[in-house]
Amino acid sequence: MKGRRNMPTPSDRAFALARLYQLPAAFFSTKVDADFFRYLATKDADADLTGLAEQLADPELMQSAKQWGQEVAQQTDKESAFEELFEHLSKYVMADTFPPYSARYGNRQLFGEEQIMADVAGFYRAFAVEPNEKERVDHIGLELEFLSFLAFKEAVALQQHDPERASVSREARSRFLQEHVVPFLFAYLDATDRREPNKLMPPLAAFTRALVENELRFFGLKGDPS
Repeated sequence: MKGRRNMPTPSDRAFALARLYQLPAAFFSTKVDADFFRYLATKDADADLTGLAEQLADPELMQSAKQWGQEVAQQTDKESAFEELFEHLSKYVMADTFPPYSARYGNRQLFGEEQIMADVAGFYRAFAVEPNEKERVDHIGLELEFLSFLAFKEAVALQQHDPERASVSREARSRFLQEHVVPFLFAYLDATDRREPNKLMPPLAAFTRALVENELRFFGLKGDPS
């Protein structure tokens, strides 16, 4: 039928998720990705982000992607603005009030911090992921990168017609979200959004929240614990 869009395949969705997770992962990372920031400063990046969000058919995610693009368009020197936001977020590593570590949040009475970090490391080992030894395994940037990695593995497996291997990656992503990301991510985003004066922070927080909430609905998981 003329004008009718092709529905995205499961592999399309997984590939879109893998790329969408790269945006928040880059800013919450432990190191600057100059090449990615350079790409984000291009017009193609704005169109790519919006197009990827549309593949998930989520109005809130699409709106947050547009808001991010609109705020970026207001920046005279986009790459410098990205690096400034990255540097501002990096300073919170030393802040005890809202550290970027998932093991510092959640139910501390039932699970100790070391046990939670060991569980996170177990997820990484199961997929042969070796984080930088200098950084804690429960850092928000590493966890978002891991979600991107799992989505990518699912997409590749689906394209290779290997539903069993795709299911392993998808189920791991669901568990990792529920057990390690959700208990702290929303509280962390709220804290940084309130205290961070950088104008790019609100649309980044909104986009990250909308992306994870999309995943939670897809998996049928509970959302923001607050």
